[in-house]
Amino acid sequence: MGRVRVDTSQVDRMFEHMEILPEEVMKDGFKTFRQETPVRGGNARNRTQLETKTRIGARYPYADRLDKGWSSQKPKGMTEPTIKELDRLVGNFVKRVT
Repeated sequence: MGRVRVDTSQVDRMFEHMEILPEEVMKDGFKTFRQETPVRGGNARNRTQLETKTRIGARYPYADRLDKGWSSQKPKGMTEPTIKELDRLVGNFVKRVT
């Protein structure tokens, strides 16, 4: 019987790239979230941090209100536009590595 050999190097490289996906995408997602944060005195933007490689923290008491559209500056809040941007970034990242 003959043997079939499969070259998995391309798939292996793709999975190596995919391991960095959350960190790379969240860096850009954080920038979007911060840009979507309304600015009056700057407190909200200044207290928004990329806390871990995959977590954005909005550490101020009125973050939830701002995210629900309380500010006329950003009536869609911060999360909705950021999720749309993350979807776009993930799609682009996957296209790049496949």
